[in-house]
Amino acid sequence: MDFDIPAEVAELEAQCRRLALEQLRPGAREAELAGEVPSSTLQAVRDLGVSQIGVSEEIGGSGDHLALVVAIEALAYGDAGALVASDTVGPAAGAIDWLLRAGASPVAAGGPDPDRMAALVDLARSCAGGESRAAFAVAGGGASEIGVADRQHDPPGGERGVVRVPFVPGHGPPGMLLVVGETTLACYEASSLAAEPAPAGALAACGGVSVEVTKLAGAFGASGASGASGASGASGGRPGGDSVGGPGSGPGGVPVGGIVVRLERAAAFEVRARARLWVGAALVGLTAASLDHAVAYGRDRVVFGTPVLGHQANAFDLAAATTSLMAAQLALRSAAWRFGRGGDRDGHAPHAAAWLSTIAYLEARRAALAGTDLGLQLLGGHGYMVDEPVEKWWREARVLSLLWGGEDSALDDLSSWVLNAPDPLVVAS
Repeated sequence: MDFDIPAEVAELEAQCRRLALEQLRPGAREAELAGEVPSSTLQAVRDLGVSQIGVSEEIGGSGDHLALVVAIEALAYGDAGALVASDTVGPAAGAIDWLLRAGASPVAAGGPDPDRMAALVDLARSCAGGESRAAFAVAGGGASEIGVADRQHDPPGGERGVVRVPFVPGHGPPGMLLVVGETTLACYEASSLAAEPAPAGALAACGGVSVEVTKLAGAFGASGASGASGASGASGGRPGGDSVGGPGSGPGGVPVGGIVVRLERAAAFEVRARARLWVGAALVGLTAASLDHAVAYGRDRVVFGTPVLGHQANAFDLAAATTSLMAAQLALRSAAWRFGRGGDRDGHAPHAAAWLSTIAYLEARRAALAGTDLGLQLLGGHGYMVDEPVEKWWREARVLSLLWGGEDSALDDLSSWVLNAPDPLVVAS
């Protein structure tokens, strides 16, 4: 095995790092105060083709997961807020790929409207090309999750499914919203969505809107929902038993203005795992920026006649934080490489890449929370002031670590694997 990244990926990393240092970081504070990234910066990131790297070749992407992780790390080193604003696919790449697989599969009578499916695939293609934005959410019950799926009672028509996403990046409604659940992938087009400005927290530069699906009929299993029409959901011709819900109110229900793709649990887990690769890479990049800045400060700042990093306790803490960060980076790149090979290795479980991505994400999250905290502490009181960027990286690490399922969702997936796999440590080795 060659542990060096390919030459073309190294060149992409260099291009992203130059843009991060020359354009993203110098404008980060101004963009945060304005709540918007300049259009020239957005275009510069999109010109690198970052949004196309993670999606499949069917819609103009390359499907190079390792290149994607490396690029996201480099751009987050400059400004994570600008990265989130600029990447029009972001963590949704895995969901888009599964949508394409469903669209390419034969569907039995009563399946989704072919025109609607084609429209959603065209939307996915426009998102990969930077012309529109794909919003991604993880359905679950935790208040820290970006995607919250619940139900409300609608007296005239009984129970209706409702999808609310408290925060997604972007200024205005996204072109499409993809919500992954335990065994479903719901896809909504813009006509089904209502959006309003939402506090963006530490990621202020990316704007932020709250999105609610307004045209929905029992998308999460409710039957007899009001406003439903057409055929019921039906099993498709996909291997593995996946099915697709059509534009009606039958078993499983469907959204009006979208579709619901039925996934096996392993497939839904893969969608979440690929999102974690993206988030983990962003966390690694901004944490590296925080620690590098703290090192430069600690070498020059003299306290009681000794540089800050001349004190053994500080130096040891920095060494430990660096070790955790590098371990997370290697784990993420290993998982991305495994995804690029189809997830399999020497006959082991084909979903090993998803497990490894989840482990790598958890390591990146822990490294980011500890590393950005150390970066703040090494600067002392200066670290809390807006004159220094470390306080911004500290906030961004905490916001990113909560989105798209966060730690609880990752631990839930990982614990299911450990409890059910016959030999989990061998699979992960």
